[in-house]
Order: sequence, then C-alpha cells, then structure tokens
Amino acid sequence: MSKQMTQVGFSRQGLDIPTGGDVDRAPSRQLSVAELQRALRVALSATRTPAADHQSTGDPERADAGATEQPAAVEADHPESQEDRSHQGSVLHAQDAVSPDWGANPVPVGNGIGERPVAVTRHAPPSPAAVVPGLVRFPLADLLRRRPRDRGREVTRVLADRWPGHRRVVFASLTGGAGRSTAAALMSAAAVDSGVPVLLLDATGESRSDLAARVGGAGTRRDWTRLTGAEARVDFAALRRRGGGDTGGPVCVVGIGGDAGSPPPAAAVTAGAAAAALSWPLVLVDIPHGRSAVRAVVRAGGIDLLVLVCRPDPAEIADSGEFLRDLAGGGELDCAQRALVAVRADRRGLPAAARRGLAGVCDTAAGTVTVDHVARLTGRRSAAQGPEAVAAGRLLAAAAAVSTTHATPTGTER
Repeated sequence: MSKQMTQVGFSRQGLDIPTGGDVDRAPSRQLSVAELQRALRVALSATRTPAADHQSTGDPERADAGATEQPAAVEADHPESQEDRSHQGSVLHAQDAVSPDWGANPVPVGNGIGERPVAVTRHAPPSPAAVVPGLVRFPLADLLRRRPRDRGREVTRVLADRWPGHRRVVFASLTGGAGRSTAAALMSAAAVDSGVPVLLLDATGESRSDLAARVGGAGTRRDWTRLTGAEARVDFAALRRRGGGDTGGPVCVVGIGGDAGSPPPAAAVTAGAAAAALSWPLVLVDIPHGRSAVRAVVRAGGIDLLVLVCRPDPAEIADSGEFLRDLAGGGELDCAQRALVAVRADRRGLPAAARRGLAGVCDTAAGTVTVDHVARLTGRRSAAQGPEAVAAGRLLAAAAAVSTTHATPTGTER
C-alpha cells in the first residue's frame, strides 16, 4: 500500500494531492482511502493509453512496443494491474467489488460524488476487564495507580454499584497519633453515604473509645471472651437487626475490652471480625499501634485489606514501606493486593519530600492514599460527618470494595 500511495499525485494521473486533489469540491470533504485507491487505478490504466493511440494511428511497431513494454513496467510496480486490466469496468464502477484489506479505517462515502454508503462492521476491542491467561490482575492496584480523573470516575462507579460482599478492613499504624481512628471514621462515613452498613470494632483496649466519638454516636462494649463461638454470631446479628444498636443508624461501634485494660488478643479480634462479617457487609477494625500489634493481627489471618496509616513524614513513610516489605517477604500477607499506605495530609497538602517517599512504597504495597485534610476534624473527638468527611473517605471505601476477598466469614478459602 505504501508503494501505491507514494505514486498518487504524479503527472498524467489527474490527481494532485498537494494542490487539493484529494478534496471533493462539492461537499468540501477529503476523499477516503478507498476513493484515493480508485483514482490511482484509473491513473494506472490511463498510463496505458499511448499504446492505444499508436494502434489507432496505424504505427504497428510503436503499438507493439507500447503493448509489450508499458504494461510490463506497470505490472512490475503494481502486480495487481493485470487484474485491474481484466476487470476495469466492474472495479471502477461497482462499489461492492472494492474490498480492500489493508487494515485502514473505512470512511463512509457521501452521496455527493455518485457513490452509495457502505455498511462497515467494526470489531469491538477486547474489554480491559478481560483477564489474559497466565497473568494475575490486581484490582486494588489498578484503582489506586490510575490518574486522578480516571480514578475519580472509577470510585464513583464502584460506590454506585451494589456492594460486592463482606469485607474486613484493619486500620493500623507503627506510631501513635497517626490518625487511625480518623481514617476509619472517614471510610465509614463514605460507606454509609453509599448505603453500606458498617460495624467498627475498637480493639485498642482503651476504656473510652475515640472511634465512637469520631463516628458521631454512642458505642457498645463487649469483652473479648464473647467474640468467639455461636454467641458472637448471634450477638452481632442482633445488633444488625436493631439497626446499629445504641447508635440508632447504619453504623455501629463496638469497643472490645481486654484483661486489666490491655488490648484484646489478636486471635479473638480476628474471630470477632469473622463473626460480624456474617451480618455486616463492611467490618472495620482499629488495632493498637506498633509493629508487634500489627504483626499479631496479620498472622491471625482473615484480613481483606490492611490500611497502614502514617504521617506525611518521609522517615515514617519509609518505615511503613519497610514493614510491609518484611510482611510480604515472610509470606505473612500479600501486600501487593491487600495493603495500602494512607498518609494524612495537612492544610497545605503533602510536602514534596513526602510525595517522593510515597513512591518508594509502591514496590510492595498495592498503592497509596492521601487522606485529605478536614479542618473540622482537628479535634480528636470531632465527628467525621458531612460532605467533607464523605469526600475524604470515598477512595478508602472504594479500595475496600475492590479488594480481593481473602476468605469467607467461616474461614474457608474462596
């Protein structure tokens, strides 16, 4: 095709592209590729007209030379010219006879040049959601690593769809005061705004739950010994039927007490989250800070998503990435699909050093989330409610929805 198109516009062909020969004067539109090819075929047949002129003038020698030499030259450059010479009339005047197979995008022909439109069947491109055999998709990483505008559209679509099933999300941090309870409350606000009931388990062991204050309602308390067995399933199902227990809404906060004010055992917390997931579609767990507490909960299993919250400090971000790298290297958690790093931004956003530090955790975590600053949540006991809180937690809620389910609430692998 490239050799043919380079000859369009030569003299004696009647079609000069540089001077506007590829424009239909009547409707003022450019000719299609198929129309240019027809013009080329007409021009190639016109190059054989001198032989016919010699035959009509009675010069047999020049006529024979033109009949033998000129077509041979044309056939050398254009192998299809033999077919054009035998079917010139049908090819040039019948639209159905032209079926080029050069991979171009056909353009419908207008009615102004004496041609009729031709229906073109376009093959639909493969769906981006299709899984290529031999490759593993990471839906959480696909969401978090999109461009902001595309990610915003996907978040809206995910939260508008039906909730995909039970999810258990653990909020953790390596240092205190990083904003775990705030991040959990923001995710809860966004999920409730999308019509998803939420149960929050405060497993920090504190007598007074900051998480209940962040949600904006009263909470209930349970001893860690009541988190296992059939009793826990019945208890959480009753809370769900009552519409959130004492809070009177689609969100419920349950503080889990430990022995002598200490945090409850990680195994009991995991069992309680599994029992609650039988009745609640989204279960959020707030655990104490520190490497040992986080590792204990991870080893207990049953985590669909681990949200590691940290300040916008490059050193703290680097420590979070190193900790996740250790978890993934030891086979304790598939951090590439089930872990993300959430950084709490301040009034001015994220510093440049913090943004550079976040780039270093993408090799082990599914991605990063920047929790927008909400001025009204500066106080530790301010409720995360309102449009600002919902907007700040939408990405976290969508991340929980697209995360891969680790196991069913009963503990069997899917």
